[in-house]
Amino acid sequence: MTRRLWSRLSFGRQLTVMIAAVFLAGGAILILTQHVVLRSLLSEAVTVHNEQRDSAAEVSGQTPDDDAIVIQEHGPAWTHDTVVDEVLAGVQLWAGALLVALTVVAVVAAWLVSRQAIRRISAVTDTTNAITERDLSQRLNLPGPDDEIKRLGSAIDGMIARLEAAFTRQESFIANASHEFRTPLATARMALQIAIRQGRVSEEAVLEVREVLQANRRMEELVNDLLIVAQGRAHTELPDDPVDLIPLIARAMLEQAHAAEHANLTALISLPREPVLVTGSAPLLRSLITNLIANAVRHNVTDGFVRIRLEAEDAHARFCIENSGPCILDADTVERLTEPFQRGARSRIRNDDGSEAGTGLGLTLVESLTELHGGTLALEPRPAGGLSVRLSLPLA
Repeated sequence: MTRRLWSRLSFGRQLTVMIAAVFLAGGAILILTQHVVLRSLLSEAVTVHNEQRDSAAEVSGQTPDDDAIVIQEHGPAWTHDTVVDEVLAGVQLWAGALLVALTVVAVVAAWLVSRQAIRRISAVTDTTNAITERDLSQRLNLPGPDDEIKRLGSAIDGMIARLEAAFTRQESFIANASHEFRTPLATARMALQIAIRQGRVSEEAVLEVREVLQANRRMEELVNDLLIVAQGRAHTELPDDPVDLIPLIARAMLEQAHAAEHANLTALISLPREPVLVTGSAPLLRSLITNLIANAVRHNVTDGFVRIRLEAEDAHARFCIENSGPCILDADTVERLTEPFQRGARSRIRNDDGSEAGTGLGLTLVESLTELHGGTLALEPRPAGGLSVRLSLPLA
C-alpha cells in the first residue's frame, strides 16, 4: 500500500519527502546522541561533585547535615539522579521543539530546491514535446553549468539532429523517386493508349493490354500519393490562405459519382449554406477530402450508403463521413488503418467483388495532412459494418 502511494507521487514531491525524511532522521539521531552524551557528562559531573564534598567533610571532620541538600548520595548510581533527569527533560523538550521547527524549514527548503531542479527538467520536457516530425529544427540549447541535466539536453539535441537528417534524406528520396517514376509511367500509358486507338493491338491482346493500363494507372496513383505525403511532410510552414471546404467536397463527390452509381450507393450530404473556411494549402486539403470520400465509396457494398456532414462549431470545421461496409471492423484493425498499405482484412489488390482496393495510402495521407493543418482525425468502426471518420480542422 505504501509503495503504491509512493509511486503516485510526482518526482518533485518524492524528492521533497526524501530530503525532509533524511533531515528528520539525522536530527533525531543527533538529539538521541546528544541525550546519551549529556546524561553521561552530567552524571559524571555530579559523581565528582559528591566525591569532592565527601572528601572535604572527612578532612574537616564534619559530617553532612541531614537537612542539607545532597546532589547525589551514592555517586555511581547516577541513573536515578533527580537533577540529571530534570535537566535532560528540559533539554529534550527544547530539542524536540527545535527539531519540529527545523523539519518544517527543511521541508520548505527541500521543496524550493526540488522546484529549482524540476524547473530545468520541465524546460527540457516542454521543448522536447514541442519538437515533432513536422518541425525538427528546434533545439534545447540548455543554459547553465555543465551538469547532468545539461548533458541530458545535449544528448537530446544530438538525437534530434540525427533524426532530422534521417527524415530529410527519407523525404528527399521519396519525392525524387516519385518524380522519376512519373515520366516512364506516363510514357508507357500513352504508348499503350495510342496503340489501342490506332488498332495496332490484336483483339486477342486488347484485354491484356487494358489490364496493363489499369495496373499502370494504379502505379501512377500510388506514386502521386507518395509524392503528396512527402510534400506534406516537407511543409513546415503552410500558406495562410483561406480555403472553403464546401467546393472541395462537391468536387470530390462529382469525381466519385460514377463509382457510387455503379455500386448503387445512396449519398446523404448535409452542407451548411455559408462557406466553411479553414487556413492551409488548397491542393493538400483537396487531396485530404478526396481521399476520405474515395475511401468511403471504394470500401463499400452494393446498395450501401455514404453519409457526409459538414458544420462549423467551436472555432472548428467538423467533417464527418460514414459508410456501410462489407465487414465489421474491430478497434485494433481500425487503429492500424492509418499505417501505410493497410486495408484492414483486405490486403489484396482487388476486393471480393472485383473492384479495386486502392493503394493503401489513402488514410495515411489523410492523417499526415490533417496533422499538418493542425487538425485531428478519429476513426471508429460501425457496429453494422463500415467506418465512421471524424475530421476536425481549425477555422480560418
